[in-house]
Amino acid sequence: TRRIRLELEKLVGKRKDERRIEIVQAGRTNVQDHYDQINASMGQHAIAFPAQAVTAELGASIKGKKSFTSMEDAVSTAAANIKIAASQLAERIRVNVGILNEHALHATLFADRVQLCATKAPDDLRNLVAARIGGHQQAEQQRVEDERARIRKEEQERAEGLQREKD
Repeated sequence: TRRIRLELEKLVGKRKDERRIEIVQAGRTNVQDHYDQINASMGQHAIAFPAQAVTAELGASIKGKKSFTSMEDAVSTAAANIKIAASQLAERIRVNVGILNEHALHATLFADRVQLCATKAPDDLRNLVAARIGGHQQAEQQRVEDERARIRKEEQERAEGLQREKD
């Protein structure tokens, strides 16, 4: 009887562990599906799915929970929070893409556009765009002025050379 009771306790414990894993996996799959939906419209600006972090966060949410219902509720709440954060990140990236698209004429200044869209807040990105465009325009203006000065100098040397030949 004791041996059967111990075997049953082991089986019950094993099934509880399996059920916990199933609950966390269901939450992880739910979050991953949300990321996939977001990434379907993001193109090159797709958000990487942080599988380990999500699994760890969902696993931590069931710590100390006794019933499977409370575990499912905790995992659902944690998954909803992760999905909200992912949606907010996606929206920020979309706003940043819009900001860069407004300045399509200066697209060459933003070779790191994917990284900028993923890491910058919209206000920071606007400031960076203004700074890069301003710096580019200033450099272009300086280049034009240097070219004009070089041409003037060549013209002056040519005129001086002609004046010397006449003398």
